Amino acid sequence: MTEEKESGFVIDGKTYLIPTLDTFNMDEGQVLYDYSGSVVEDFAPADPRSSKDEQDEHERQILKLAKSPGFKKALLHVAYARGNPGESQSKVREIVGQVNILAATLALYGGDEVPPEVTPSPIELVKPSASETPSNGSASGGLSPSDSDPPDETHVPTGITRSDTSSPLSVLST
Repeated sequence: MTEEKESGFVIDGKTYLIPTLDTFNMDEGQVLYDYSGSVVEDFAPADPRSSKDEQDEHERQILKLAKSPGFKKALLHVAYARGNPGESQSKVREIVGQVNILAATLALYGGDEVPPEVTPSPIELVKPSASETPSNGSASGGLSPSDSDPPDETHVPTGITRSDTSSPLSVLST
C-alpha cells in the first residue's frame, strides 16, 4: 500500500492542510477580510446568465485576488490555527508572517512532487571580490557591492508550475 503525500503548508516540519473557502466559519471569514480585504463571496462563480466576456473578466478578478499576499496569508493563518486550536491569534499571526512567500505560493498553486528549480539571482552568481563580504546580518541578506559597481539590472525569471492538486478556490468555481 502506498501512502499518498499530504498537500498543504509546511510550518516547522508539520503539514497543515490548505483550507477551502467553503469550509470557513465566521471567524475565519473575518481573518480573510482582515488580511486581504476580501470576503468569501468575492470568490463565488460569475452569474451563469452573464456574457462570456463578463465571466472571463470575473475569473480574472478572482485570480487577481487569489494572488495577493493577504489572501495567501489568510489561508496560512486559517490552516495553522485549525492545526493549533489552543494558539492565540496573535501568535498565529506572528508565525504565519514568517513563512516564505514563494513556498506558500508553490503549496497553493502547483506544488508538484519535485519543486521547480529556482534560478539563483544574479547577485548569487557573482563571486565577491576582496572588497566585498557576505553580509549575513543585513536586511537584504545579500552581498554588499562596492559603491563603484554599477547596479545589476538583470532579471532572472522564475516559474511556478501548476499541478492537478485542488486549489482553495476549486470548490467555489464551476
